[in-house]
Amino acid sequence: MASVEVRQDQVSGRAARRDDYEVVVIGGGIAGLTAGALLAHAGKSVLVVEADEKPGGYAYTMRSGGHTFDRAVHLISSCEPQGPFGQGVIDAVLRELGVRDQCEFIRVDPFYMARYPGFELAVPCGTEPFVEAHVRHFPGEARGFRRLAELTREIYREIVASPMSPRWSDLARMPLRARALFRYRNATMKDVIDLELSDPRARTVYATMWPWVGTPPSQTSFLMWGAFMGSWVEDGSYYCRGSYDNLAAAFVSGLEQSGGELLLGTSAVQVLTDDRQVSGVELDNGQRIASRTVISAIDARVTFEELLAPDELPTRFLRRLRALELSPSALAVYVGTDLDAHALGAHHDASIYRGWDHERIYAQSLSGGVPAVFMMVPSLTDPALAPPGEHVVIVQALAARESGETRPDEARIAEQMLQLAEQELPGLRDHLTFIEPAGDPSAPHPKVHRLGPLYGWKLSPAQTFLRRLPPHTPIGGLLLAGHWTQPAHGIFPAVESGIQAARLTLGARTAAPPLPLGLKPRAASGPSQPAGRT
Repeated sequence: MASVEVRQDQVSGRAARRDDYEVVVIGGGIAGLTAGALLAHAGKSVLVVEADEKPGGYAYTMRSGGHTFDRAVHLISSCEPQGPFGQGVIDAVLRELGVRDQCEFIRVDPFYMARYPGFELAVPCGTEPFVEAHVRHFPGEARGFRRLAELTREIYREIVASPMSPRWSDLARMPLRARALFRYRNATMKDVIDLELSDPRARTVYATMWPWVGTPPSQTSFLMWGAFMGSWVEDGSYYCRGSYDNLAAAFVSGLEQSGGELLLGTSAVQVLTDDRQVSGVELDNGQRIASRTVISAIDARVTFEELLAPDELPTRFLRRLRALELSPSALAVYVGTDLDAHALGAHHDASIYRGWDHERIYAQSLSGGVPAVFMMVPSLTDPALAPPGEHVVIVQALAARESGETRPDEARIAEQMLQLAEQELPGLRDHLTFIEPAGDPSAPHPKVHRLGPLYGWKLSPAQTFLRRLPPHTPIGGLLLAGHWTQPAHGIFPAVESGIQAARLTLGARTAAPPLPLGLKPRAASGPSQPAGRT
């Protein structure tokens, strides 16, 4: 399985092969590649434009000196042909495109290690193992842990079975057909956890993975948490052998095998419109591309505030956009080590906390502290990611939202992040063999990379699922995909958003669950019309 190979006709300075396409996709992350590949597979002429020199977005991979680092993605789910609720959506799309054989997904179980002062717990997949692992430490909370596991399973099941863009009639039936989604639509994690668990430490341990949804229990939608935990516990967690580059490469193959085009190192600088209807895009190389459908899979703020003139959007829409809250960012360091991670009992994924108060940890993180880190040693799962006798280590910490606010004290931040990571890998700082991007273990400190806003909009009850920006926009023919739109952040939700953008473009049924894909237009004859306005 080869990683993404950048061809000469994809790099900066090259123009698109044509001046008109039926669909232009802005952004070559997983959502944009999904939409572009599915539409090309359906017979549309498609151009995907990506500003970076490689596709993938947060599934981007860095390679140097025999070390392979995933930029941001830890683990994924919904990628197997048969799960507890049917086929995984990632598996379905890869098979539809004829590229499933390009990806091998390795199951990771336990899927994370939770570390607190004087406490550790390796958390397995599967409802019964998950409950039993927690109850061994908190025997008096058996009913609560089981209840929470059942709730998250039900939320995940209902989401998988629910229409992605429900009609009013679907919403009217929601109290009967999707009872958990309806009941907990306004609830936070804290609301439900506090109801089901009485032991403060049991509550803390159960909520260990909250940084993977960006905000602490008091601010995070329980529906988002339920979908997140339900997918990991029920479907299982997986790593893509060879890194997530291979997942991006599979989508690129699907795009190009169907006649689609990928243009790398090129940005869109303007979405062209005529009377609030898309007419094309202008690229940073000066080329103007005519198109009646544009799918934006980049930062929604850039789409609406920079690629369009303010007077092209309704005032009410702009007010809503500017009122939305952003998710936090993350800081990351990428290093190699010659420590024997297997012998030290390290895990693929570990969450390490200095204390037991998640709300305080969140506040300290946003004010520049490092009260917790979230580290990955993916070479434990896939040894080929590192040279023989070494491992790759990725250490992340939450941070304030915007990179322009303050520049972090990199030396202090990196030292604190690696110091805390030594609870999982003792002696790490004395056994660095590689530092990304310098590759020099004698460098004064690792470079601190900023990722974010990592999840797009904050995942509060007011900004989750149907309360997120919809895929259709006030501009006719302009659609959204990715974690700035519905349903949420993450790889398989990004794939789902790409499916929905493809459905809207083709005029296919959108008030349907993600699977089956259902990408045939409802009208059997004639070309599909551009996606309509809100």
